[in-house]
Amino acid sequence: MERKLETLLAITFDFSIEIINLCKELIEKKHAFLSKPLFESTTKMGVNLNEAIEFQTNRTFLAKLAHASDEAHETLYWLKRIEKDKVISADMHPCIAHCEQILKQINSATYT
Repeated sequence: MERKLETLLAITFDFSIEIINLCKELIEKKHAFLSKPLFESTTKMGVNLNEAIEFQTNRTFLAKLAHASDEAHETLYWLKRIEKDKVISADMHPCIAHCEQILKQINSATYT
């Protein structure tokens, strides 16, 4: 289980780098108001996953995974919103697919 979480952490870390680059582009295009909640939800997702690895009890572990799942859902919302609003020219599909993959893995870890 711990190995699975470490892999998920690595994937989430790489995803956060994608999001940072996306946020930079949003700021350059004068859409900083969209970059802030996207950045916050993505980083909170990573923080909760990091804390889940350090869990003391099963209850704490599940709570941290639930928070990470909530933040992944929020991140997905903002990515879809950015895509729909067409505020930048970048293809959002790979980023959305990456977030959906992370969300599936978080939910899978919750049930194992």
